[in-house]
Amino acid sequence: MLYLVGSIMRVGQPVEEKDRETGKISIVCKMQLQHQESSEPNSDIKIENIKIKSEPGAPLTQAEAFRKCVNQNVQIPVRTWSQGGKSGYWLEKGVLPTVQQSKAAA
Repeated sequence: MLYLVGSIMRVGQPVEEKDRETGKISIVCKMQLQHQESSEPNSDIKIENIKIKSEPGAPLTQAEAFRKCVNQNVQIPVRTWSQGGKSGYWLEKGVLPTVQQSKAAA
């Protein structure tokens, strides 16, 4: 498992999404996470778009947990995917962010 550390910029509103291969419908909220590419002080800043999925009719508790952390530094365990020359991150069901203390408060 890989851990991303960064700041949640926003969590979008839930929308229905149909899987192209299976036809299964999911409820998806897109989260934007800003982070540095490496621990080097001058490393580039990236914004990752990560989907938070749930079953239709299920409570959106995972998305709400991320929404409560907007503009906070968090640590998130993620999985990676790669397909057709593209890659990204995905969240397992039930994964929640861990708020990181600021360095000034530590």
